[in-house]
Amino acid sequence: MIPKPEKIMRKYTIVYRTCALLHHVLEKVFKERKERKMNVQGQTATCFSDIVNHAAVGSEKVYGEDIICSCDEEKENKILFVIHEQSLTGAPMVAYNYAILMKEKGWQPVILSPYDGALREYALKNGIPVIVMPELMESCYISGIRSLFSMIVVTTAVCGSVIKRLNKTDSNVIWWIHESETVYVYNTEKLMKEMPITVSENIHVYCGGNYAQRVLAKRYPRYKTDILLYYAKDIRDINLRNDKERNSLCSTKAKRNEKKRYACVAAIETRKGQDLLLMAIEMLPDEIRTNSRFFFIGQSYDEKLQQKIIQKSKKYPEQIIYYEGLDFEKLYDFYNDIDYLICCSRDDPMPVVVAEAMSLGKPCICSHNTGSADIIECYDAGYTYSKNDSQRLAKLIVNSFGVTDERYEELSRNVRRAYEENFSKAVFEDRIMKIMNETMED
Repeated sequence: MIPKPEKIMRKYTIVYRTCALLHHVLEKVFKERKERKMNVQGQTATCFSDIVNHAAVGSEKVYGEDIICSCDEEKENKILFVIHEQSLTGAPMVAYNYAILMKEKGWQPVILSPYDGALREYALKNGIPVIVMPELMESCYISGIRSLFSMIVVTTAVCGSVIKRLNKTDSNVIWWIHESETVYVYNTEKLMKEMPITVSENIHVYCGGNYAQRVLAKRYPRYKTDILLYYAKDIRDINLRNDKERNSLCSTKAKRNEKKRYACVAAIETRKGQDLLLMAIEMLPDEIRTNSRFFFIGQSYDEKLQQKIIQKSKKYPEQIIYYEGLDFEKLYDFYNDIDYLICCSRDDPMPVVVAEAMSLGKPCICSHNTGSADIIECYDAGYTYSKNDSQRLAKLIVNSFGVTDERYEELSRNVRRAYEENFSKAVFEDRIMKIMNETMED
């Protein structure tokens, strides 16, 4: 059932803050560089025990020392994941899912990051050790440990300085870039210092969708890139409720005879376009607005926008509901109880929430300024609109409200097929194993 707003504690943090918010991380990185000396030198590790021994006197911290020390000296089937932070957000989470897959395939993954975070606990529970190296971006640390791994996966443009260290080496590197337009606009000069103009043959660049690829090509046209979509959890197969609770819930189809339920799940900020949705709601015919419920879910990074949502919720208390955020289980549960997901982002490479909703067959009303729009249009899996047009968004809400049960079921089947063919674990596994085999053969 949809939880009541008063029961949602503010301490819940939003699960997915997409990687376009990486400019906040970049600001932090460069500020800290000015506050400390940049003379950290890398020390070559000849075995995995060296990583633990050096941590005893160095600035890095190693979690899961027993796992690292148990690794044999052969680098075969050892894979290192370099992530910009360990938050439970888009880019770190898809890298974590990748690491879990490699663990299942018999590889030993290790995660390396300059910042600690909640993701560490999930990694350790699954037998994946974590190294936190505060000076990672400006030190030679990656150069000192790279020879221990047969494959290195570097995620996001923020880790461009790590790529510089690995460029023109004998390391097999996959660089997985997810950035949106916003990141490059806000950090043009900084990223130019971090990212190499060209990359050597040992660096294999992949983008998290067509949108991210187009954005990258504008600034770094010399990069040879390909597409690598992440995989999203199949929420349909996640058992979140016991049988008693499950049986007490109405089916989505039954609830469609009541008020339609629309959800916008995203960090509260201008880039995510919640203000456009608020304007669209105001434009709706009274009858449709009265018989709909709009849920805004997300941690706030823009107090003014958050206040707009709160004010509108007071104006339409039965129609607009705002939750500061939901944890994993509550969010997954929530997807079951909506009719449509609304992704109104002004700039979003490939929102994970869209893929997750797709796993449950939930159609999406989606902005063209996302990587998801192409997939939705290709599979007839919802509705798309362009130019951040709130009036067009309002029309699509009206259209979605009036669909027949037969049409809704058709959309739902199309959505599920879009998930299975683009974001399922099986598809990702086939794709990534092919990529890794090709990479290691080069």
